[in-house]
Amino acid sequence: MYAVWKAVLTVAVPAVLALSPCAQAADEPVYRPVLDKWALVIGVSKYADSAIDLKYASKDARDFRDYLVNEAHFAPDHVRLLVDQQATRENILAAIGDKWLPRVAEPDDLVVIYVSSHGSPSRLDVEGVNYIVAHNTQKDSLYATGIPIQEFTGIVRERVHAGRIVLVLDACHSGAVKTDAKGLYRQSNFDANEIAQGTGQLVICSSEPSQVSWESKTYANSVFTRQLIEGLRQKGDQTTLGEAYDYMRDAVRHEVLRDRGQLQVPVFKTKWEGREMALAAAPVKPRPGLPEDPPAITPPLTAEPEPEPIVTRPPKAPAPAPAPVARELSLVVLDFTPPAKVDSGSSLGFKLRTGQSGELEDQDFASLGSELQRLIVEKLKTVLGDKVARVQDVHQVETGSESGTHWARVAQRTGAKYILTGSVDEASFDGHLFGGDQYEIIYSAKLISAASGQVVWRVSERKIEKKLMTPKEKDPIAVFSDNVLAAAAEQLATRVTASLGVR
Repeated sequence: MYAVWKAVLTVAVPAVLALSPCAQAADEPVYRPVLDKWALVIGVSKYADSAIDLKYASKDARDFRDYLVNEAHFAPDHVRLLVDQQATRENILAAIGDKWLPRVAEPDDLVVIYVSSHGSPSRLDVEGVNYIVAHNTQKDSLYATGIPIQEFTGIVRERVHAGRIVLVLDACHSGAVKTDAKGLYRQSNFDANEIAQGTGQLVICSSEPSQVSWESKTYANSVFTRQLIEGLRQKGDQTTLGEAYDYMRDAVRHEVLRDRGQLQVPVFKTKWEGREMALAAAPVKPRPGLPEDPPAITPPLTAEPEPEPIVTRPPKAPAPAPAPVARELSLVVLDFTPPAKVDSGSSLGFKLRTGQSGELEDQDFASLGSELQRLIVEKLKTVLGDKVARVQDVHQVETGSESGTHWARVAQRTGAKYILTGSVDEASFDGHLFGGDQYEIIYSAKLISAASGQVVWRVSERKIEKKLMTPKEKDPIAVFSDNVLAAAAEQLATRVTASLGVR
């Protein structure tokens, strides 16, 4: 389905170039780089009507926001996150209609709007309208409390001044008795053909109109959002939305069919004209954001501050500015635990190529964890130098503990201020007579502040897969190291340096 549209679009270029709202002539549009990028991210798991609660919609929104800020060059103050009680009908409409996006987004900017929630079936409304279900939507009063999808996109088109708008809808219809699908009984999903409006709008829906959008059985996300983020990571900053969609569509279809025996096929529709969009490419002329009033999330105070005594004395000299974090860094990378399960060479093609049974012993893969650790350290040392160390046997200290005491002991033993730890959860490879071999890992990781024992960030069950033409005699472990583990190390090293403020 997307191939038809892809054929119309030209080949992507490294910079983000897309249609400007003005044109030289009727058939000759002017292409300009994206000056700045903005995103409104909405997710509702907890509703005023608890009977329709979802499991992971608000986490989907947070994960998508983290991807935009940490990996896709969206400034933190350029992304507004509305989750659960914040995602009321009033707050959503204010953000797109008058309070935020209309005041910050300019004609040569990019705007991304992401919604993870229920969506109502048209049969529930007397006029047959589809609605986005906000936190305070009442299912028996959709007209007064829901957000009509056509009205929503109309507001975006009329009030948001950006010439490029990407709308992502991970939503089906409410009124279901189960919460692991975003509305189980529905007659039609949002129709992307009707939602896409204008020459600069692009819409990605989580499923076709007649299908369910499922939350995962194996990880804490919807299948659509998890695979969309993975698709956007395929080529880093240069991944076009079309390429991300191709990856995500196939991954969603395969996973839902395997786990549910149901079809879920995401939809990509656009009236876009011009070059394809690379969502993560850096803006060329970013501007300051607009302060939130009040802040969407207020960090809790650790203690009530003492009142300042009223005395007549000279003002205190200003405290010296803290030294850059990079000068104080001391980071250790723990030995990643190896996979508990390995699937290897199960296909007939692999057996014919190698003459082996295809059933390798798991201990052959015991080195994957330490190899990933080694590759991460190599990547980090190019930036941090002697401030990063590899520590293989640190798991011998209170193995498996997640307590602050454990991390304090690790810090005392190693002198670390930050600790990177994780696991290779699964590994598999499969060979084929034609088309190359498939290598795949799923890994998890977290960065911990040794002083507080708090998790700075966490990555859960991230999948990396490579399809390669490997020689018959090539050691599978070496192939994993050179390709799949190297890609994981690159991702984690980039995340660590960015989160610690190292450039």
